[in-house]
Amino acid sequence: MPDGIGHATRIASVIDEKCEYGVTIYSIKIFEHTLEPVNFEKLVIALNWCLINDIDVINLSMGSVQFTDRVRFVELMTEN
Repeated sequence: MPDGIGHATRIASVIDEKCEYGVTIYSIKIFEHTLEPVNFEKLVIALNWCLINDIDVINLSMGSVQFTDRVRFVELMTEN
């Protein structure tokens, strides 16, 4: 199912087209229908799901102006 903006859908199709090996793409939606700031806890839940399910590559097309988000993100990734 395409995302509301289309960006993630397009990136997934590029990955699928360009990858020399078969890939399984999982889509985890954390944004609503706009690019309004995402609740950081939704991101943490999604990333934890990826880690628990042994997802090898996580593609994020997003940014933040909140330095505290960066610190929490780095902590999450280095814990696992």
